[in-house]
Amino acid sequence: MIDWISPQTIENLYSDFNGVIRVQRFSGKFSLWVDGAQQSGPWVEKVWTKVFQLLPTIPNGHSGKRGTSASRISRNNDTERSWTSQDDKIKVLILGLASGSMIPLIQKKWPEAKITGIEIDPLMIALGKKYFHLDKYENLEIKIIDANKYLQNTTAKFDLIIFDLYKGKELPQNTKLFSKIAKLLKPNGILMVNQLKLGAVKNDWKLKKFKLQKDVKVDFNTIKIYTQIDNKLC
Repeated sequence: MIDWISPQTIENLYSDFNGVIRVQRFSGKFSLWVDGAQQSGPWVEKVWTKVFQLLPTIPNGHSGKRGTSASRISRNNDTERSWTSQDDKIKVLILGLASGSMIPLIQKKWPEAKITGIEIDPLMIALGKKYFHLDKYENLEIKIIDANKYLQNTTAKFDLIIFDLYKGKELPQNTKLFSKIAKLLKPNGILMVNQLKLGAVKNDWKLKKFKLQKDVKVDFNTIKIYTQIDNKLC
């Protein structure tokens, strides 16, 4: 097959939110591209695989055998203790679901996790169902909504929030989003922010309500892992 030799374009589709979305297949695997940046696919999986390896398999406070394959975010024991919850199921919020490349990674790490995926572009969700089995996952709730509107109206609390709101190579520059995120994060929860650095694109924020625990660099991406400075969110 030709796609085992070089990437083949399967579809070019226009989205009101993302512009042109290109679907490619290479070595039998699909990927979605916007403005030269992969939104879903093998490279995205590579980035997040490395990050999830740093998080404990069974967080403190959850049922199960403690210490089983639990890795620390850093050498500081306080970081390990910060990943806690009183519920049996870990609750994960993904801001910028795209077509769901990280869903199988989350479910492999935490099989019982309850995941809420926020995505503004219905075409991304449709392509996720067509090429990435997005409609086959259990414990996944998909909301097609602007992330800012969702953050304003929800009262849910999460153990882990993943911020990946890219439109091509651009992230929203509204840092007020993080104040809203802080109110949804459980007191000892974790925030992960995907920050692409490619050419002139540099998204690097100073988050006042969070303490940086780790930078995870994979190719052109840096995933920043934060915990809250304290439990006082306002």
